[in-house]
Amino acid sequence: MDFRIPIIEYFIVLKRNEFIYEWCFPLALTTSLYFLCNDYINTEFVKFFISTTISLIAILLGFTIAAIAIFTTANQDRTPVLKVESERKILGKSITYFTLIYMNFVFSIISGTAILMMTILNLFLLSSVNINNPYMVKIVFIIFFLIVFGILQNILLSLRNITSLYLIFRVEVRKKVSEPSDIQ
Repeated sequence: MDFRIPIIEYFIVLKRNEFIYEWCFPLALTTSLYFLCNDYINTEFVKFFISTTISLIAILLGFTIAAIAIFTTANQDRTPVLKVESERKILGKSITYFTLIYMNFVFSIISGTAILMMTILNLFLLSSVNINNPYMVKIVFIIFFLIVFGILQNILLSLRNITSLYLIFRVEVRKKVSEPSDIQ
């Protein structure tokens, strides 16, 4: 159960505004969709959505895995900005910007994998369970809305990762690295 460590560390370093952006906003949007559209969504739409979603999730996971591969092979000696410590801490110890971005990418892969598993479960339920059973239809719809929430959260996390990389390399840390006391 080692996958819990990056999840816990992700939430430890997550700031309040990031939590609102990545978790509260998708939750509010998904909840609104649930109450506004629940009566209009049928199992045929869910089947179509699920078949499309698998490709979307695979693309998101592929992008994140490629980003991790590129990011982890970056020469940190030639990119001193990655060695600069951020203001975030885990167990009282400051973490570098490299660690912060890496943690976000790893969490993105874990959450994307969980979404993919829910999508496959929903596809299985739609194709093998008696869909005339109202209880099963409700379960399929709940999983559907969890998938929508997960996709929104994962996309927003990916956008934040890209923005963080930009800000680290372009704006915030360049000032710190250019100071002689920070370069060692």
